[in-house]
Amino acid sequence: METSNVAESMIEFAKTERPLVSILIPTRSHERMLEICLQSLLTHIGGEIPYEVVIVLNAATEELRDFVQYRTRGVIILESAANLGVAGGYNRARSVARGEFLLLLHDDTQISPVWLESLLETMATHPAAGAVGSYQLFPDGRPQRAGSILWSNAVTSAAWGESQPTQEYLNGVRAVDYVGTCSTLVRRSAWDAMGG
Repeated sequence: METSNVAESMIEFAKTERPLVSILIPTRSHERMLEICLQSLLTHIGGEIPYEVVIVLNAATEELRDFVQYRTRGVIILESAANLGVAGGYNRARSVARGEFLLLLHDDTQISPVWLESLLETMATHPAAGAVGSYQLFPDGRPQRAGSILWSNAVTSAAWGESQPTQEYLNGVRAVDYVGTCSTLVRRSAWDAMGG
């Protein structure tokens, strides 16, 4: 790899001494998906919020390890020889995270403008909430998730039921049984109280 190519394609995050948010990303393979995820963070995350990025290489492929080592700067990199899974990866990342809030982010997620600001604002206006999930879209723009219901028979469904949700519904804030981990903001105190 030529030096000029490395410099042109470097994904560099600013370091902060006191992050408010720790963005936790477990990953195993598919360096291109991770690259798109990290680029969306650089493009859309606000400059006003101090944050850190923690990447857990979960028994990662050599290509992914090379990508993280040679094409990223300003991230905290943890390696695990064993695949810890998503939950284990988040727990491993938490072991070094310094933020008051933990942002669980899947490596194939692309964020939108004011994404983090919206999550933090929701946390501020709902101090009893331990976690806040994002409204998620499929790649074609259809609604994927805005919280989910866990039924007594262990079956899950979208919080809006069988019909298509209205935009008003999707933009609202409501209590749900659970939110997926592809983009979820959690209070570190709640995480630690639950034991991870």
